[in-house]
Amino acid sequence: MANTKFIALSPVHVSTTETQVVADPGQKGVLYVNVGDNDGLQTFRNIADVEQNYDADSPIWNQAHAYFEGAPDGQAQVMSVNSKGTLFEHATAPQLTATTTDNSVTFSTNAPADGSTPSTADLIVDRLLKYYGAGFQYIVYPCAQGDEDTAIALSNFVEAQDTGYLFIDVTTDPTKPVDFSAFDAIKDNRATKLVSSNSTLDPDSVLASEALGKYVELPIGSNYKFIDQLQEVQPQDQYEFSNDDLALYEKYNVATYAYENKVPMITNGRSLSGVSTGIMVFKDYMTITITNRVADYLRINKPPYNASTVKAIISLIQGVLANAVSNSNIEEFDLPKFDADALSDEIKATGKLTGIKWSYKPMRFIDDAWFEQGLELTVNE
Repeated sequence: MANTKFIALSPVHVSTTETQVVADPGQKGVLYVNVGDNDGLQTFRNIADVEQNYDADSPIWNQAHAYFEGAPDGQAQVMSVNSKGTLFEHATAPQLTATTTDNSVTFSTNAPADGSTPSTADLIVDRLLKYYGAGFQYIVYPCAQGDEDTAIALSNFVEAQDTGYLFIDVTTDPTKPVDFSAFDAIKDNRATKLVSSNSTLDPDSVLASEALGKYVELPIGSNYKFIDQLQEVQPQDQYEFSNDDLALYEKYNVATYAYENKVPMITNGRSLSGVSTGIMVFKDYMTITITNRVADYLRINKPPYNASTVKAIISLIQGVLANAVSNSNIEEFDLPKFDADALSDEIKATGKLTGIKWSYKPMRFIDDAWFEQGLELTVNE
C-alpha cells in the first residue's frame, strides 16, 4: 500500500527537509599521536566513536575521554604512525631547525643515509607534514621518561609552522625530585606548553587533555591558567605542596594542578618561553579568520583586480581587527595606509596582491596579584 499524506487546504504550504549539521570544530580540535603498526588519520566527534576503535582504558581512549568530558562538541583526531614504516615522498622535504639561545635541534625528513629505519621523531614529523592541515589546533603528546628527544623534535616542528599549539604532558615520579632540565633545548619555544603532575595523581597522563577539554569551551584566547575543578586528575596536596615546590615548575612555566586560595586549578598559563597560551591561540585565530574572510570574498565575488577590490579586502581585515579590540582580545592594532590607486598594470598582471600588513598589541592577562599592606601601631598598642 502506498504511503499517503494529508494536506490541509491553505494558500500557503511549507515543505520540510531534514539535514544533520556537523559543526566545524574551529579551534577546538585536538590531535593525538599513536605510534603502532599502521599509518593513517582518524577523526572522532565523541567518545562513543572512539570506543569503536580503541578499547576503554587504552592510552588513546583515556586521552579522548578526558578531552570529551570538557568538550562534548569538540573533535579528537588520532594520527597513527607505523613505527617500522618508511618516510613519505613529499614535494619538499625541508630540514627543520629551531634555534634557542643555548643550542639548536635539527632533524630532517629525508631518509637516513645508511638506509636504516627512521627514528620515531622523524616518522611523526613526516606524517605531520601530510596531515598538518587536517583541522586540529592542538597536539597533545604524553611524554614518557626517555622520550624527551621525540617531544623536543615535535615542539620544534610546531614552532616552525607558525600555527598550531603543542601540549607536552610529563608524568613525574613522586619519589624523585622534579626536574625539567631535559627540555632546556626548547625553553624558548612559544607554541609549546608543558604540563606535569606525578604518577599517583595522574596515572593516565591526562592532565593536558582534561584541562584542554575545558579550555576550548571558554571564549577564544582565554587565560589557560584559571582552569579549575578537574575530575580525572587529583590536585597537589594543599597542605604539602608549597610555593617552594612550585618554583621548580615555574622555572620552565610548567603547569601542574594544585590548590590556589583553596581552589584546585592549573598553576601556569604560559608557554615554555613565557608567552600566554591565550595570546598564541588567538594569534592563530586571527590568521584563520582573516584568511577565511578574504578567501570567501574572492571566491564568491570573483572581483576584478582594481583599487575598489583592494580597498574592500583592506576593509575586511580592518573589520576583523576592530572586532578583536571591541571584544578585548587585543589592545590596539596598526594597519598602515596602502595606496590601492597606485598599483601598476605590471603588478595587477601577476594576479598577486602583496604589501598589505598589520600588527597588533595582544591583550595581557593577570596571572597573580601581589599587594603590600602597612599596619601602623602606636606605643603599647
